[in-house]
Amino acid sequence: MIQPQSCSAKRRLDLFLVLVLALGPTGCQSLGPAGSLRAADAESTADSPSADARLIYHNNIGIALLEQFNHEKALEEFARCLAIRQDFLPAIVNSGLAHFYLQQLDESEKLLKQALSLNDGQPTALFAMGLIHKNQDRLELALESFRKILLQDPQDPPTLYQVGQILLKREEYDQAEKVLRQVVQLSPYDTAAHYSLAMSLLRGGNRDEGQKVMQKFLGLRESGGMSSTGTQYGEQGQYMLATGEYSEIKDLLPQPPSVDTGTPVRFSEVGREAGLTLPHAAGRQAGGSDSTSAAAADPADPVRQRAARMGSGAAFGDYDADGDLDLYLARCGPDAARSGGLLYRNDGSGGRPGRLRP
Repeated sequence: MIQPQSCSAKRRLDLFLVLVLALGPTGCQSLGPAGSLRAADAESTADSPSADARLIYHNNIGIALLEQFNHEKALEEFARCLAIRQDFLPAIVNSGLAHFYLQQLDESEKLLKQALSLNDGQPTALFAMGLIHKNQDRLELALESFRKILLQDPQDPPTLYQVGQILLKREEYDQAEKVLRQVVQLSPYDTAAHYSLAMSLLRGGNRDEGQKVMQKFLGLRESGGMSSTGTQYGEQGQYMLATGEYSEIKDLLPQPPSVDTGTPVRFSEVGREAGLTLPHAAGRQAGGSDSTSAAAADPADPVRQRAARMGSGAAFGDYDADGDLDLYLARCGPDAARSGGLLYRNDGSGGRPGRLRP
């Protein structure tokens, strides 16, 4: 029976693991002779595969820059997307967001309207437009924008909060109270929602409950409660985050080969045939009781228990550069004999998973 062996070439194994972690499931950019990233040809056309890759690449870089509050540089990346394809919706929306956070509201509104002309239900564009309308006291237009989002996502707390705020501003206290109660129920630690609910109750004449909710607000504020009403990127809920959803970029991604769905799918146990006989150990004895591992040594520490019981993993990578994927297994068992990393090397001899050897 083929058994795995511990990898003695520690340096090679360390390099192998670093490469596996660095490459990740999406691969990496090609490297130049000095290890620098090579950009795709600038003259890529809008209908070429490389242009599709550049769209995704520049949009993702722009999103990362927004998350670092570098909105000007983010705009440059989104502009590169739009130079390839003028109607690339994620870049249009994200450009609108960047201008919004720069307080360039006229330019933001122009881009967001362009996005909504391409997709009138795009929730990020709707939310940002709602905020612009609200800030400019165009409350009916703001309410219309937020309610369109609620048709798609009726329980989104930040959107409900904005609706409640508008109703409160219009002195529709009963309606504001109903909406803000939803927010508090969905997001019980939201300080801004509690404050607005308290104000709707107080202004609506329900002073006793209003004062109780105000005390709740004060307690949450003192204990560090959350809020979705900030002014920085990432502080106003999911619909004020940059967009790059799969539904909007899936046509740019490589398509998997077609599968004959008429053939039933069957699974076979091939591990033992391939030599994958390593028993899994996860920090407990066979009888189910805690072992003398770190978990049992300190039973009051749930983090240590979790690490000992779930500390195993696997990674595929071409360790020996022969074109076949090898398999590295990591174990954190209840004792030294059942812990440690093991490497299965794929000799490429065929078989369903490819024969593995130590």
